[in-house]
Amino acid sequence: MLGKKTVCGILDEQDNSFDILRIVVALSIISTHLLAHIPPQNMVLRECMGYFNSYFYGVVAFFAISGFLMPRSIERSHSFGSFLKKRLLRLYPGIWGAFFISAAVIIMLYRPFLNWKRITVWLGTQLTFFQVYTPEWLRGYGNGTPNGALWTIITELQLYVVAWVFYKQLKKLTPKQWIAVILAATVANLICWYIKDLVPHIVYRVIFISFVPHLYIFLLGMCLYFHKDTLLAWLVKHWVMVLSVYTIWMTVFYFFIPSVGFYAPIHIGLTLPVMIISVAFGLGKHRLKYEISYGMYLYHVIIINALIQLGITDGLLAMVIVVTLSVIMGFAENILIDRNVSKLIKMYSR
Repeated sequence: MLGKKTVCGILDEQDNSFDILRIVVALSIISTHLLAHIPPQNMVLRECMGYFNSYFYGVVAFFAISGFLMPRSIERSHSFGSFLKKRLLRLYPGIWGAFFISAAVIIMLYRPFLNWKRITVWLGTQLTFFQVYTPEWLRGYGNGTPNGALWTIITELQLYVVAWVFYKQLKKLTPKQWIAVILAATVANLICWYIKDLVPHIVYRVIFISFVPHLYIFLLGMCLYFHKDTLLAWLVKHWVMVLSVYTIWMTVFYFFIPSVGFYAPIHIGLTLPVMIISVAFGLGKHRLKYEISYGMYLYHVIIINALIQLGITDGLLAMVIVVTLSVIMGFAENILIDRNVSKLIKMYSR
């Protein structure tokens, strides 16, 4: 049975099912990396996983949800310092915990030669803003990147800064101006897509982790927040139609039309944010006691790499192990880290 929801007049910001959808999105990211590194032998299962991964396109969904929630976080912060402090406290304790778990697993399974220089560089990059960096001496471990999914952290931080700097201007935009801004950000993504094979690899990597190609997704989320009592209220009222249209749209592109766009196809980047946010409110209020999606995201690649290192190549077995352990680590991360950090954030908010 659907939870109670407000779709006319003022939309209740707390009346959503983001907790559930974030878990679904985390599962799509896990599925994407399993398909890339330990795929199942069954062709039908591989095709189903590919469709599921494209349908939710995990990072796109996370950027969209983050964009939607960011204005409210800004509104509740009295300064940029307090805003950034809360954002960092949300992200980094979990990242640090995941790093030390990953390091312990690597030392046990890979037994790399370590000296102070290697340790210093490794700690300095992974505990700050350069999780995307992998030292050469770790390229032989697992899939070659100990926790490659964390490239999004530095991108997310850039988007936070952009949101804060331009918050007042974005809040004042008319619908036509919003269309122009999102269109410009979409064009920026297409330019990145066009030049990606023309520039040196290091330039491509910098573009990849920069906010530029991902900005249009984040802006769509912010736009829906600023129009939550008009456009979003209408979308929520017709959320089943929105979901149906998105499903048809995505399916046609998936099977029949070549995609364009940097990182994510443009047809997904422009429509998935609308679908995921509309459905989140359309389903009504369904809150979970434990928010496990962040822990699932942090630990799933660590688990996949351990399985690769152990020589486990059975895709179906790997799926069961990775999903199960990711969920367990999601609970552990939420209970041991997130909840204690939330207490700190409340202290800083006083």
